[in-house]
Amino acid sequence: MCAGKEEDLDERSDILFFSGVVVDMDSAKLSVARTVLGKEPEIHDFVLNSDTRVEGKLEKNARVTVGFKNTADGDVAVQVIVRTARAHQRSTSRSDRRLLTQSAFTI
Repeated sequence: MCAGKEEDLDERSDILFFSGVVVDMDSAKLSVARTVLGKEPEIHDFVLNSDTRVEGKLEKNARVTVGFKNTADGDVAVQVIVRTARAHQRSTSRSDRRLLTQSAFTI
């Protein structure tokens, strides 16, 4: 393995992840809240800089996953992935499933 590839792997292994909803943001800071059932919401603040990659439209109340590194300046966001709502897929109706199941046993 090349030394360059080993350095890339070491650099990526330092990245931690946090997912939640954007509650506050400006050009230098991003606050994300994560809620776990039965617990108080956990709010995490991230430093944004010129190296931070943002995938998607970053706005308040957006669902995001933040890849970050712990530094002396705080938790610096390396990557922010904005999650979009998926379109609801039409599920197979109960009667359609029954027909499919019956036809599988009829030979």
